[in-house]
Amino acid sequence: MKFSVIMPVYNVQEYLDRSIMSVLSQSLQDIELIIINDGSTDGSHSIIDYYLKKDIRIKYIQQDNKGVSESRNLALSLAQGEYVYFIDADDYIEKDLLQDMDNQIEEFHPDIIFFGYEMESIRSGKKIIKMPHETSHFSRNEFINNFHLIEHNVDINSLWNKVYNKKFLDKISAIFPAMSVGEDAVFNYQCFKRVSNVTLVRQKYYHYSFERPGSAINTISFNRMEQRLKVVTEYERLCKVLQINSQEESLIKKVNIFFSEIKTILSAGYLSNTEKSEKLIIIKDEFIRYHLFNIMMIFEIRTNKSKVKFIFCLFVLSMLIKWRIRND
Repeated sequence: MKFSVIMPVYNVQEYLDRSIMSVLSQSLQDIELIIINDGSTDGSHSIIDYYLKKDIRIKYIQQDNKGVSESRNLALSLAQGEYVYFIDADDYIEKDLLQDMDNQIEEFHPDIIFFGYEMESIRSGKKIIKMPHETSHFSRNEFINNFHLIEHNVDINSLWNKVYNKKFLDKISAIFPAMSVGEDAVFNYQCFKRVSNVTLVRQKYYHYSFERPGSAINTISFNRMEQRLKVVTEYERLCKVLQINSQEESLIKKVNIFFSEIKTILSAGYLSNTEKSEKLIIIKDEFIRYHLFNIMMIFEIRTNKSKVKFIFCLFVLSMLIKWRIRND
């Protein structure tokens, strides 16, 4: 069997039919689809059960809600394919994805294959396409030398724009950490530390929807912020192993996290000014703990957009300090 496709499912009945069909209708038929129903309480089970009766290539497991990391780890332990592909149950793939990946595998036998994808905003309809700069095959040294180029052109954190050699994953004992945010990025960083060769395919195969109503990104969660900052720490460890300078990239990632959280708090209409202030104090303490409360750090950032975000964070948190002094 060539491919194991892993699909964790949790309350996505609105999109699940499309996602399953995009896998089962692949032009390459030599696949298995492993579905882990992680305690869904909507109609997801009925949809899965319908396809389970029609296609023997589906392996289906129901479990109590344990989170996406445990679901993927379980599916990985069951996977029989030579290569593994992860798909989110609310997205879908082009019909020739696995066949085209098989062609690359036959020629290069890479540890990981990167490919392009399309993101579409549910709210605005805006579409963003990201793809490798060109179709190419890299040795480990070439991957390291082109790491930042790959990082900027293709999402290095997500799973769904990559295919993984199962023997490689087994060899390095790759597992998903017990995190609810950024677990895919940390998984990838484990892989990148040990990767021998990679292939990049300049073609769009994955369709990802974002800015859905009720999305967690629009809610206040300090646990999410802590986990996102932990991902940056793991990124720094990866770059240290690869001997890549990550100073500016790490700073920008931290600034983006704090900017996002501050903006969410300020725009939360259901919070009073006092409540916003209390939450911003927590942000300020973390901002200081990460040694970011220094205007001189702006000279370490080259992109204007990131500079503006950094200044915004400094301004809001500085005004917070003045406001508290004035009201004490």
